[in-house]
Amino acid sequence: MPFCKKKLNKGFSLVEILVTLAFIAIILSILFAVGNIWRSIRNLQWQTIAYNISKREMENLRNTQFSSLPPSGAFIDNQLSRLPSGSGQLIVSGSDPKDIKVVVYWNQEGLVKNFTLETLFTSK
Repeated sequence: MPFCKKKLNKGFSLVEILVTLAFIAIILSILFAVGNIWRSIRNLQWQTIAYNISKREMENLRNTQFSSLPPSGAFIDNQLSRLPSGSGQLIVSGSDPKDIKVVVYWNQEGLVKNFTLETLFTSK
């Protein structure tokens, strides 16, 4: 009976470890990319909401008589609650023509973001 040496395979080979690390790296990069895509989509949704609020407020002002245009100050829109810490500001300067800015602010990941629409109103 010949004497055989049994080869004991304990642990993992270098190739197995490298393949596993590569697989983990690929999965992590995919998850990171998906996270960035979702963040970009959310930011775009907030910008779209801010645009729609600004546009609606500007249309309300365009339907107002020149002499009845409101002074500078905050404005209220029910859609502002859809933005994180959302608020609206109306900035009026000049007399005729009046330079009017509608600004919507919101908090995005600790930074204050805004969307601004600006136009001129004349009494004629």
